[in-house]
Amino acid sequence: MIGCDLDGTLIDYESYGKDAQTKVNENLLKTFIGEKIAIITNQGGIPLGYRSPARFTERLSVLAQACQDIGVEIVSCRIALYHQKASMASIMEASANLNQCMQEEISIETRVYTASQARKPSPMMLTLSRATVYYGDSDEDEQAAAVADIKFVRVERFV
Repeated sequence: MIGCDLDGTLIDYESYGKDAQTKVNENLLKTFIGEKIAIITNQGGIPLGYRSPARFTERLSVLAQACQDIGVEIVSCRIALYHQKASMASIMEASANLNQCMQEEISIETRVYTASQARKPSPMMLTLSRATVYYGDSDEDEQAAAVADIKFVRVERFV
């Protein structure tokens, strides 16, 4: 199973603004044609109010459509909402809101994690997704792959 980070790897960082259009890393996606991928992403900005569950879901929908169009299957999406600066109440509220948005908009198996143990560089989400290789753009991604004892492929940050 190919594991992929989301922001900066598969889609751009710049499209969180209300009117911004999401850009997809089509060059990277083309290397996955005919493959199945698992998205593994930290989204601690959601409980902190930097991003909304609805906007996250919209961006993931754009990616899902691009994948479908070229023959890449997203089999799961694992999302860590924990952030050390967020209260547990805001993390739990974000989890409920994100789960609702994902159920209404996305037909991808989704798991939302609220515990600190899920947040990369922990290998938990990589291990649960059964990834054998992980594509990412950060040291945190590389550390998670190393601890999970799987191959890491560094991708130049996509903006």
